[in-house]
Amino acid sequence: MSSFPHHCFRPAAAACLLSVVLGVALAGTESRGQEFRGETAAVWLERLTSGEPNAVRRRGAFALGRISPPTDEAVTALGAALQDRDLVTRWYAADSLGRLGAEAAPALERLVFALTDSTNDNNVRRNVAKALARIGPAAAGASPKLVAALAHEDKIYQLEAAVALWRIEKHDRAAETVWRLVEDGDERVAYLATRAVPRVGQVVDEKLPTVIAQLRRKSTDNRRAAAELLGREYGERAAPELLKLLTKPTPSPQGALAGLEYIVAKADPEGEELLSSIVTAAAPLTAAEDNDIREHAERLVDQCGAVALTSLVESWSEQSDEMRVVWLPLLRDLTTRLTKATPPGVSATQRQRLERRALEFLVSDESLSQTVGLLLLAELGSAPTTAAELAVLREQLRGVDVVNRRNAARVLRRSLAKKTPQK
Repeated sequence: MSSFPHHCFRPAAAACLLSVVLGVALAGTESRGQEFRGETAAVWLERLTSGEPNAVRRRGAFALGRISPPTDEAVTALGAALQDRDLVTRWYAADSLGRLGAEAAPALERLVFALTDSTNDNNVRRNVAKALARIGPAAAGASPKLVAALAHEDKIYQLEAAVALWRIEKHDRAAETVWRLVEDGDERVAYLATRAVPRVGQVVDEKLPTVIAQLRRKSTDNRRAAAELLGREYGERAAPELLKLLTKPTPSPQGALAGLEYIVAKADPEGEELLSSIVTAAAPLTAAEDNDIREHAERLVDQCGAVALTSLVESWSEQSDEMRVVWLPLLRDLTTRLTKATPPGVSATQRQRLERRALEFLVSDESLSQTVGLLLLAELGSAPTTAAELAVLREQLRGVDVVNRRNAARVLRRSLAKKTPQK
């Protein structure tokens, strides 16, 4: 074919490697009007049509898609390049026509022919389908061949054809094909199909279990794509199913955690019921041995802000000593961040709840609980005044824990500045 690496046309690697190879060669390439890298469209057009070595024509095809608005001659030449002797040049020609969008419509006849040109490979066909999708309704003449492509052996080509049919005429088989491919056994096909669901405008509730199932895929990319789809498109409707995955043994809960992160990002900060249920489900995973799971869970809990802080504090007494040790750094980080925020990240009601628990912890017999009580009282700016509370603060000043001594001193100074303790 050419001196270009042959492995670039293996289905799994083609698009990525092709873009990288030429993208590196033309790094920093932004178009400026009718120029690309300081050279005019006419220069790049000459390189594409000159019959020079393959590498020269490839660069010409690459560049012409990055000069907008394109000249009529450029669109015509890119259309003709879909039948270039070099498949890589064809790939770039189709890619560039796609980048030009509706302005590539004059090349429609060439694009339609390329769909069934037996000398093309699947990588070129995929790019041709993408180009037709970007042309939109004006590419209606391609619909019959795109419908036929839905049964093609190459499933990624099927997917691009389905997206094109949706963009062109919202064809009823487009969404059906995309959802079928979401469930495909091939991880890469399923990943690309999951990413394509919003592009065919078919985020429907009855497909929620199908998306949830993708969170059990082995591939991290698949789980992330499903989580993004759930969080961004389904939102709070997906929360109950995601929470179920966290409250029962799940080999790879990262996908559910990531989905909940998207939901929390869009949730009402005052929606305490939802956020509390998320914290309750995610907090135990902060003790996971797997670093990835633990970091996901910590990030999700932290994202729930003041609701997470109050939930952790109010469920503290129910936890084992091992879990309390795990939660202590979380409580420190949350308390410090929220109390030092401007405006404070803790509401007046939440502050009252936290102070009440902190005072209970302070006079308890458990050292870890006392540590949490001192932390909360110090950061919330509280000033205990009963004799029992002041006695504990003085005792902590003589303790071995440096952090506890410092927090006790802060709280005690405030308390002594107030009126005489009440008995």
